[in-house]
Amino acid sequence: TVLVFVVFIISLFMLLPVIYIVSNAFKPINELFIWPPRLFPREPTLDNFISMAQIVQNSLVPATRYAFNSILVSGVGTFTYIMISSMCAYPLAKHHFSWKGIYVTVLIWALLFRPEVMGIPQYVIVSNLRITDTYLALILPALSGSFGVFMMVMFMSTIPDAMIEAARIDGAGKWRVFISIIIPYMKSVIKIAMSMAIIANFKQFPLIWVMTGGGPVNSTSTLAILSYREAFVSNNLGSGAAVTTIWMLLMIIVTFAYN
Repeated sequence: TVLVFVVFIISLFMLLPVIYIVSNAFKPINELFIWPPRLFPREPTLDNFISMAQIVQNSLVPATRYAFNSILVSGVGTFTYIMISSMCAYPLAKHHFSWKGIYVTVLIWALLFRPEVMGIPQYVIVSNLRITDTYLALILPALSGSFGVFMMVMFMSTIPDAMIEAARIDGAGKWRVFISIIIPYMKSVIKIAMSMAIIANFKQFPLIWVMTGGGPVNSTSTLAILSYREAFVSNNLGSGAAVTTIWMLLMIIVTFAYN
């Protein structure tokens, strides 16, 4: 009981930034800059959402384009990332070949690098491929994560070899074993990896800012870019909080839809 209470308190503490952002979306301008700041608004208002709608309406890019870009990059990136991760993990977990130990070691070392460290090399590659300012510039770098592969390798290692051998004796090839046995056995891990990838892609800001900056003419801007511009470039904190609230709500809906 004490442990449950401690976990509940920690969970509430972790939710404070989210609650504060959502609360800011409903605060009037005079409550946004008071000190000390209040967690909840005394006079809730929808002015920030109305202001956000007016700003987007007057821009060259419609509001639906920002949401579409966020869903497209997150959806395509997540699906492709899960497929690549599972196919890479299968031979590492269930096949024996030369230099396998080195591959696994490099995979573990890759977990040590922050995504920001890989920003410049990824930009150089994307630039050399001449796909900057395109959706591919946002999707391809998202496929280079190694955590999904590592997690699936660890879980696939627990699948009994006897099950795979029985399928091979019955005439199943490698692809049939992978699709009919490995993937169904991995459903729980795939859901976890998928949820983490959706959240990571949805909240991705440095990668998008480096690769396209939202251009050309905001055509590759996502809700993350719009939130940053409203809050820190235009200094409309309330409008930025409103964008972030819609962005988080959309992320939750997409995550549940994928699972």
